[in-house]
Amino acid sequence: MRKHLPRNTRLALVGCLLSCLLWTSCEKPQPEPSAPAPKPATTDTKPAPNAVDSQVPAYSADCLLELDATAITQQAGERLSQASLIQEPSIQNYLGGDYRQLFPILKALQDKRAAQSTYAAPLPSDDLSFGQQQALIDLLQNAANEQLGTSIKLAYALPAHYSLSESVELQMRADLALPLAPPTAYAQVMQSLFAGAGEQRIQLSSSAADIQGLAYKTDTGLLVCLLNSGSEPMSLAIPALAGKTASAQSIDLATEQQLSSTRIDNPAEFELQAGQFLRLDVQHTPAPANKREKRYIYYGDAIATQLKQQRHCTIPIGMPQAATSSELRVGAIGTSAELEQVRIAFNGRILPADQLIIESHTDGISSIRVPIPVEQLQPNNQVAFALPESQSFLLTAAVLDNRMNLDTRTTDSSALAVAASPVQELAPGELPPAGQFEKERLESLWEVVAERYECKIDTQVNDRSNSRIFEVRFDVTVKDGKVDLPPDVVRVWPLFESLALEGDNLRSGSYKLVSPIGTGHYHVHGNDTWVTGHATRLDVIDGDDYSDHYLTVPSGAKVERMILSSKLGVSQRFDASIWSTLGSDKPIEPVTVQLDATALRGIGGETNLLRERFWRFAGSIHASSRNASVIQLPIDNGFVPGRGIFKLDGLLTWGFQGRKLQEDPNNPGKPDYSIFENVTYEASEVEARKQLYGEPTWCNCFDNWPYFMAHQGTKVPNDRGTPINYEDAAELSSRYIQAEKDRLGKTANWWEVKNEGTVSSEWVLHSEPGYDGWAELAKFHIAMAERIRADHPEVKVGGPASAWMALDHADFRVGQEQLDFMDDTKGKLDFYSHHFYENTDLVLNGGEAHSGGYLTGRLEGVIDLLWNHGYLTDNIKPWLITEYGTLGGGGSDPIQWVEIKNYNSYLVRYMNQQDKIHLTNAFILPLVHWEKGTDQGLYIYNEDGEIVLNNKLYYYFEFWKDYKGKLLPVRVSEPDHTAVHTHAVLSGDTIRIAVNNMNAHRIHVNLQAALGSLRAKSITQHRLYLQNAAIVRESIELDSLTQIPLSVEETSIIEIKLNGVPRIAQYRDERTLYGDSILEPTGGSAKFKVEVPQGKILRARLRVAAARVNGFEGAMTVMVNGTKLEEKIELTPEAKSGRYWGWANFDVPANLLKPETSISVRINQEGGYITSVALIPEYAEFLR
Repeated sequence: MRKHLPRNTRLALVGCLLSCLLWTSCEKPQPEPSAPAPKPATTDTKPAPNAVDSQVPAYSADCLLELDATAITQQAGERLSQASLIQEPSIQNYLGGDYRQLFPILKALQDKRAAQSTYAAPLPSDDLSFGQQQALIDLLQNAANEQLGTSIKLAYALPAHYSLSESVELQMRADLALPLAPPTAYAQVMQSLFAGAGEQRIQLSSSAADIQGLAYKTDTGLLVCLLNSGSEPMSLAIPALAGKTASAQSIDLATEQQLSSTRIDNPAEFELQAGQFLRLDVQHTPAPANKREKRYIYYGDAIATQLKQQRHCTIPIGMPQAATSSELRVGAIGTSAELEQVRIAFNGRILPADQLIIESHTDGISSIRVPIPVEQLQPNNQVAFALPESQSFLLTAAVLDNRMNLDTRTTDSSALAVAASPVQELAPGELPPAGQFEKERLESLWEVVAERYECKIDTQVNDRSNSRIFEVRFDVTVKDGKVDLPPDVVRVWPLFESLALEGDNLRSGSYKLVSPIGTGHYHVHGNDTWVTGHATRLDVIDGDDYSDHYLTVPSGAKVERMILSSKLGVSQRFDASIWSTLGSDKPIEPVTVQLDATALRGIGGETNLLRERFWRFAGSIHASSRNASVIQLPIDNGFVPGRGIFKLDGLLTWGFQGRKLQEDPNNPGKPDYSIFENVTYEASEVEARKQLYGEPTWCNCFDNWPYFMAHQGTKVPNDRGTPINYEDAAELSSRYIQAEKDRLGKTANWWEVKNEGTVSSEWVLHSEPGYDGWAELAKFHIAMAERIRADHPEVKVGGPASAWMALDHADFRVGQEQLDFMDDTKGKLDFYSHHFYENTDLVLNGGEAHSGGYLTGRLEGVIDLLWNHGYLTDNIKPWLITEYGTLGGGGSDPIQWVEIKNYNSYLVRYMNQQDKIHLTNAFILPLVHWEKGTDQGLYIYNEDGEIVLNNKLYYYFEFWKDYKGKLLPVRVSEPDHTAVHTHAVLSGDTIRIAVNNMNAHRIHVNLQAALGSLRAKSITQHRLYLQNAAIVRESIELDSLTQIPLSVEETSIIEIKLNGVPRIAQYRDERTLYGDSILEPTGGSAKFKVEVPQGKILRARLRVAAARVNGFEGAMTVMVNGTKLEEKIELTPEAKSGRYWGWANFDVPANLLKPETSISVRINQEGGYITSVALIPEYAEFLR
């Protein structure tokens, strides 16, 4: 049931103190208060504005509002007076018409007294409950945030004989809502509450709202304070205190009577009478491990005027810090009956009505409080309201009140059974409640929906465990302008991405998907009989009842059928690993990593990490201030745009400086170039670009030539404008580059000829009879490069921006096409560019088949194959990875985790190839402005059309912010650990080592660090991993460099702070040397020769890449100059289907190497290829 707490049952003074203490963290020991002083004589004297007078009457509750003087201007008070919350008539009435009479600080600010840093004003809170005071404070805080751009710190002055030390007053918050009590009883409560409290706090929670409390470690055990604020005696059980002894002191707050002290031999079970406060001193209790916690307050973005007279509304609350407990507070002005009608959903889940604690106030602000499970918290939380239909009802604030346990390394739930703790590991096969709920949702799809409705199921219908549902079709009827959605379909709705409508006259207006808590516009495209859009616009409210979800239909539209669809299909097999600790069913494997901080690492002669090549995201640098809001976050973390796309057919619709491109009427098939005459230099755009990015190098890509220049009537629709005449296409492109330079002062440093021309949908000549698509693509690239370089010699031109780099497909037919393209364009292009997208598997190496992606080994295989061919044909050109990421995305934690871990894995691999790769571009779009219903992108549009941060994708940018400096030699000592990748940098006295674990099991890293004469002052592990279907981001202080934990596919950054700057004594340059042949068949010994330049080689490692459908049986053996290496590598120990392409490492003693080194690789099984060999020696040079 909902609890209504009458305002005459709360102690205003205690509530005032507790409100103030809410705003600060609890980290220091709480000193014992001084004994109560004699009660002062009655007087009407009030304290000075910035002081606490010892003669303050007992029931005075003065409020100090402290603002940082440096953040206040003399206009601050006037700006605050214009806050929309303060201007609300209902607020004005509640505050007595003039808020400045209530808060003299504002008047003082307006009177230019801002030089003072502390002000005081009385808060008339004698008749306000604890919750009502909180609501009023939240209201004022929101107003200050809105108008001053800063937070008000609130603190309350106590009468002198109750005053505690400042550290207690400002750092302690007792989570107690105390009933009304006389001063003596109150003093006893406060004295008992704080006396002897130590620094180690345990968070107590209770199944009954009337029982509240605190617990602390003392020198002799535990101090436990409990309050029964209800009207009935309660039987309490604290199992963790079983077998202990405790002394108990209690106070009856109704009678002022302090009860006698008693001894309790078993404090695990006892009774607490109504209205009693109890202090337990428990002896010899183990010290709790949760030592420190911090409090964070987060305010909702919406304000009262925006929420007035709205039936449904949503307030976003950003939350950049993690939390171990949370409470939502809502302030409102309305009657008790109106408050009863309020329904709240937090991140799509309706909050149970019996958990809402309502404190109503007929004349002013009321409050609603409710605990929020931490697993529901997100960086960008959405609090949705269904409000009463009332002209006077008003929301005033929505606040998240969070605590964070600061000791993230250890937990000990045995200290108290109710103690809060970080996320715990689940046993294999065990599901948390949220996981069980999703399992039952999937079962409902297959057992209920698939039986009742027409479904499109994949071809493996005889093996239901491997089947997938791609579509669910159901007939509907429009009634009174809406379509009621079947509850059983609504339950499984979140499993699908798209929604299509079939019927007649469907494009007659707009549609809305409506849930009990909110409304989302359903953005559609199609025709009169069929339209489609995003199913995610329906905010499904999970629970026992899925009714009251519907689609509003425009007048005249006739919807007859609806189709839910999933691009990849919904498998019947439930992936329980998402809801547990990944890899917990496998043993943890130790891995040794060697680091040398006395030497510099060179990669192809470069010893610095070239961040400008890798710290990139998708977009153009030609961005004005209107883009700043969605790109500021990556910019603040050191990232800039890497590559954009310019679609030339956009000149037909959007134009160029107000003019639109047209076909030349006198030359059919050619453009009228007058569009580029009299170009105006846009200085404001140039300045905006420089302010945002400076002047970085970047890449752009042409695409979509106008229809009148393109092939018509092709077998594959020519949606991307494959041009007929390459010279005409090149001229249009070159003229655009000149116009861009005239308009914006510069153009891209690199221009790609065509986006993803390696597939038919982008370059239709691949499928057109009578054409050699790849040969034509090469001719087109040459024509574009020659014209653009002739007109703009400073520009580099290349391609082909490959869409699909699975070169081993069809017995390396795709690879041969790439090799032929290189041969055909040799000497004509300045760079080659490719795209790498990983699939959406949660664990890439953990499936029943070999992964078709790149991060399991194919990436190095592709790079080595093409670079080896370039070496053999004297065609070495820089690489640009102009897109990389994941084939899919979304807003949930598991989906965004797949994106983040793939970005991290790619980045570590690319940094180790910086001699070959001159630019990479993580395909993270700041905002998909052309598709407002999508849940992909760093920012998204919410249902109100506002731009908000999208869940946790931004973790990627923040994770790598500080990773910079000189390269240090680092590698995994065991060469067979090819699924663990490392990289290290040195910046001043700080070493950072990136470790990427691509195994399907967890690892413990033992880091062997050569630090010379220095030592580590501190060691911190920065982690990003998935646990129980939630992304965990944490920084852990380590005691040593051994047994550092990494989860499955986690990338960690280990940060070592030294007691000085390392002295570099050696320089080691890594060079990649390729063999004299590629794609040698297996079934015997494949022989290679590698030319090794002279020099002092310290050590060397050999990388051998091999590929075969269904993998290899048996081992690979390698000989170098006639000497068999000790390692015998079993490439694929598990029998799996699918295409395998991976590699093995071999340590090669330096004394085995010769100027012409012979390498023999034997794999006895036929049907595969040794695709390349790459010898990587380290050339050492000792520095003075």
